[in-house]
Amino acid sequence: MSEEAPKSKRERFEELAPKRVEAVLAKLAVLGNCGNRAGYEYGQREISDMFHAIRTAVDESEEKFRPPAKERTGYTLPSHNPDEPF
Repeated sequence: MSEEAPKSKRERFEELAPKRVEAVLAKLAVLGNCGNRAGYEYGQREISDMFHAIRTAVDESEEKFRPPAKERTGYTLPSHNPDEPF
């Protein structure tokens, strides 16, 4: 019986990320089916609230993929040549 070497972080990402993206896209397609006015009744406010919640969740998830922000060192004026107009 041979044991497999543990997967690298990259390999795990390459295995899981596409599946998870596909799952999210599939759920969005199912949600889109609710847009059929022949079968559903809804107001514009409800739709705005739904998509606001989705955009917020996407933004929060995307933020997790960004590198950490550098620590702020305080405010400094940008360099400016006094001979140049604003």
